[in-house]
Amino acid sequence: MLKLLFRKQLSELYKNFFYDQKTKTAKSKGRTVLSFVLFAVLMLVVLGSMFTALSFFIGKPTIDAGIGWMFFSIMGSIAILLGLFGSVFNTYASLYMSKDNELLLSMPIPVRDIILSRLLGVYALGFMYSGIVFLPAIIVYQILCRFSLSALIGSLLTFVFITLFVLVLSCLLGYVVARIAAKLKNKSLITVIISLAFIAAYYVFYAKAGTLVTDLVENTTAWGDKMIASAYPLYLFGRLGEGYWPGLLICLAAIVILCVLVYLIISRSFIRTALSTGRSGGNVYKEKKTHVRSVGTALLAREGKRLTSSATYMLNCALGVLFIPLLTVFIAIKGTDILSVLDILMEEVSVSPVILLIGMVIMAGSMTMTAEPAVSMEGKSLWLVRSLPVTDKQILNAKINLQLLLSCIPTLLYGIVCVVVMIPVLHPDIWTVLLFLILPQLANVLYAYVLMLLGIRYAVLDWSSETIAIKNNLGALFSIFIEWGYGIAFVGLAFLLVPLIGTPLYLLAFSVLTAVLILLFSSRLYNVGIKKFKKL
Repeated sequence: MLKLLFRKQLSELYKNFFYDQKTKTAKSKGRTVLSFVLFAVLMLVVLGSMFTALSFFIGKPTIDAGIGWMFFSIMGSIAILLGLFGSVFNTYASLYMSKDNELLLSMPIPVRDIILSRLLGVYALGFMYSGIVFLPAIIVYQILCRFSLSALIGSLLTFVFITLFVLVLSCLLGYVVARIAAKLKNKSLITVIISLAFIAAYYVFYAKAGTLVTDLVENTTAWGDKMIASAYPLYLFGRLGEGYWPGLLICLAAIVILCVLVYLIISRSFIRTALSTGRSGGNVYKEKKTHVRSVGTALLAREGKRLTSSATYMLNCALGVLFIPLLTVFIAIKGTDILSVLDILMEEVSVSPVILLIGMVIMAGSMTMTAEPAVSMEGKSLWLVRSLPVTDKQILNAKINLQLLLSCIPTLLYGIVCVVVMIPVLHPDIWTVLLFLILPQLANVLYAYVLMLLGIRYAVLDWSSETIAIKNNLGALFSIFIEWGYGIAFVGLAFLLVPLIGTPLYLLAFSVLTAVLILLFSSRLYNVGIKKFKKL
């Protein structure tokens, strides 16, 4: 039974390779092979070659300096981080939030087998991501140090230790999230917070990684002495890869004991946590006053509630709400210095930095795209909103208005801050300032209509997972490229036309063009788009 459940778990992880979610049919052998080839190219060729190059870059100076243990310490730490990043988000979802938990628990299947199959699925993901980093490191070490059977066996056992350690950390974090989420009414909130925290930590690490690695290569011996003095566990961890057998045996025994303890913790609370509804108490009737809302406001509130109830929806379609304010803060702090430098650099091509500021926020707007999957998110319950005394136009307008609400307010704040920063530096005229505030808003309106048309054209209503409705369709792919294409075209044409007609006239011409496109796409939406929407 465990083998069968594990196969089921793997088939769910790689379902998209064999099964077309939109047509609900099996993919042809050619499409399946192509999917695996593309995945192999991404994992082995792109990521594998990247970490192989990194292994050579770090391995050569450390091994030449006689401190090969540092090489394994660094590459092993990266393997743990990447393995944890790749599997931790799957732990909570696959272990506690699987839709078939109740079905499996109702069958004569040992709970032990259900838990172990889910844990093996988590382990498989951690194994894959950690292996992309550490297996090339083992090969590089053998090349640089010549072949050593003892070091090969030691490094392979170290890799086993890393994968088990990643499993333990992933399970512990997933368990903590599950216990906290069980007390919350809106479980998506903590998922979004944790996801953003991991994303932020990843980008901070990525931003500092280049400097740290360069400094490490230039001062290898000094870094080695520091690690032995202040981070002795990392020193011992690196020694494991070189075949330090006493340490290997102790670490493997310790990690096996930890795995057993984690299993015991999870098994004792699995049923209660997996079947938790997220309520901390019984239902209590509370008398509340309700306020009469207009149709548009009520439908907009409905769209907002759907967005905030789905962590997947928020993380994939509303990150612009966070990113554009962060960009605004950056401009407020560093904008004066940046604009002064850009003004000097771009003086030769007679293009104002104002163009770059507008292009930047237009392309950042691609991170807010709630309108595209809004129709698909209705799923099989689309008939419910249609049964209300509202028109199809009002339904679509609510979805568009949510997109505009999330994109226009941060963009306006960005525009105001940029104007305050650039006036003393660039001394723009009043028309440039006004068009600077207007053009990005027109781009947001145009983007909303285009997204709505794409959402209707590529709607997927028969889905089993929100991820399919949000990400697995051509509309989502086109959405990003359309907004980026618009921003790139705006900046690119500026280098050709601004020297001839000036910045104010160029912004006016592009604003008029955008307004015309808004009229064309809105007309198509309320004619052809609504007709297609009625047929869904």
